[in-house]
Amino acid sequence: IGSSEDKRCIRTASGWLGLAPKACRVGDVVALFRGGRVPLVLRANGAGKWKLVGAAYVHGVMYGEAFE
Repeated sequence: IGSSEDKRCIRTASGWLGLAPKACRVGDVVALFRGGRVPLVLRANGAGKWKLVGAAYVHGVMYGEAFE
């Protein structure tokens, strides 16, 4: 995920706390993909498409913990 200088603290709508890219903003989605190592921040890009904002650290859901 890199240094925290280019990250911001986040709290998801579900109450999870973490660090995400500074480019993230209210309305972005933190997504977990089965088999993925880290949560990803996505932004709706219109017409059902999504843009990848970047990887995030979310305490308690890293490295598949959420699927256990």
